[in-house]
Amino acid sequence: MTAGSSNLKVTDTAIPDVKIVEPDVFGDARGYFYESFNRRQFREQTGLDLDFV
Repeated sequence: MTAGSSNLKVTDTAIPDVKIVEPDVFGDARGYFYESFNRRQFREQTGLDLDFV
């Protein structure tokens, strides 16, 4: 199963409870940019409500 939104892609793996989480990366003449963590979006995409440090 792959879930996606405008800033985050979450892909299940063959290992239960292990997911690949990839932010969208945007580039321009200045370099590459991405939002590294968004708690609301992470919770909606994975069903997990975790503290990210």
